[in-house]
Amino acid sequence: MGSVVLPHLASGWHVDQAIMSEEDRLVVIRFGRDWDKDCMRQDEVLYRIADRVKNFAVIYVCDLDQVPDFNQMYELYDPMTIMFFFRNKHMMCDFGTGNNNKLNWVLEDKQELIDIIETIYRGAKKGRGLVAIYHLDASQHQARLSAFINKNGTQEEQWGHKQCMEKASILLQVTMLETTKHDQRFTRRLEGNSMTWSHKRKGFSSCFCLFSAGV
Repeated sequence: MGSVVLPHLASGWHVDQAIMSEEDRLVVIRFGRDWDKDCMRQDEVLYRIADRVKNFAVIYVCDLDQVPDFNQMYELYDPMTIMFFFRNKHMMCDFGTGNNNKLNWVLEDKQELIDIIETIYRGAKKGRGLVAIYHLDASQHQARLSAFINKNGTQEEQWGHKQCMEKASILLQVTMLETTKHDQRFTRRLEGNSMTWSHKRKGFSSCFCLFSAGV
């Protein structure tokens, strides 16, 4: 149902207009194909949250076969990809996967997706081109990783080492999101195969941490 109800961008011109014409809200575009199972699952979630995020984000879908104009430019090779734009600018988002250009996996937790959209919007309003999105706790990430491995087999069998790193986030990472009224700085120290973060902080009201599981 979501794939049918969500507004479709039928041409490259429509995509450009959607990105350029919105002055105050984040533009969220799902690139993919309506008949694809991943897109149908994701579109259902996007449809259900569209009304809840309408004050700061607008959601569109775009068919890769009907509108191939951006496939090479944005490297749209995955079955389902979500990209974010603000005031005619592509918003980069660091999910800890190594790919900062887009979200390219199905996210079925409505509140989690709302939080991501709101975080990117807040970063965009503050003039940031790259927003860090490390929001999962250890148990959530471990559960997702286990389900991913069970479905696809071991990472080394399914992909090479580089892609394995991107999909599974092997390194241990801990970070904090910047909030509207607080400042934070991070320094990173790499030792062998483990990554540690030290931070200097001032008056934080909240933090979101991601502990990536070792494989």
